[in-house]
Amino acid sequence: MITTKRRGIITAQKVILKLVELGFDVSVPIGDNSSYDVILDWNNKLFKGQIKTARIIRENVISLPTSSVRFNTKKVYRTNYIGKVDFILGYCPQIDKYIFYPVIENSNSNAVSFRQTKPKNSQVKKINYASDYDIKNLINYLNLHS
Repeated sequence: MITTKRRGIITAQKVILKLVELGFDVSVPIGDNSSYDVILDWNNKLFKGQIKTARIIRENVISLPTSSVRFNTKKVYRTNYIGKVDFILGYCPQIDKYIFYPVIENSNSNAVSFRQTKPKNSQVKKINYASDYDIKNLINYLNLHS
């Protein structure tokens, strides 16, 4: 069985490798006490990113955590990344899918869901399609914000 810590390490390494393959200059902080996992240097501007493991939660739906979790014996503490990072980068190992999600779009939720296909009920409002948040769209985001 793979531990949560090991899964996180694998996810981080896969995302970093993907970023390098896409041509990004990637820096990683020493230790694990930073609110970010990577820094991208794009057009002489630095952007902070958090890396998370995404997962399939039901047919054709990917869930990406948008908060950090810490806990003790009495309580679970969740903290969002608003104001701490520019985006969240996710990897879903079940389908080998990389996701980019701007934190500015996060409305204090603990996770965001992405559909891989159109819903059967034909709903169109408030649907996040995974294709719109592919990691390759990170380039467009950085160009708009640099």
